[in-house]
Amino acid sequence: MRALPTYQPRCGCCSLLRDPAVDEREWGSGGPPGLPAGYVYGDAARVRLDRATGICVLVEQIGGSDAGAGFEAVIEAADAV
Repeated sequence: MRALPTYQPRCGCCSLLRDPAVDEREWGSGGPPGLPAGYVYGDAARVRLDRATGICVLVEQIGGSDAGAGFEAVIEAADAV
């Protein structure tokens, strides 16, 4: 996935899709604090949703300085009683 210009994450400081426009809206032209000099944004992100719950269970950066970074969540039970 790639963020469209209209992408407005619920929280700009920790959006699921890392994007320079989102970072600039949230942090200004300098980007987030601690962003290393020469940082390269990824080309896209691999995103996986769990069909049963609709929860995002994986985000992985493709390309850029953070290639391979992201998170994965494991759903151990859904609709358990």
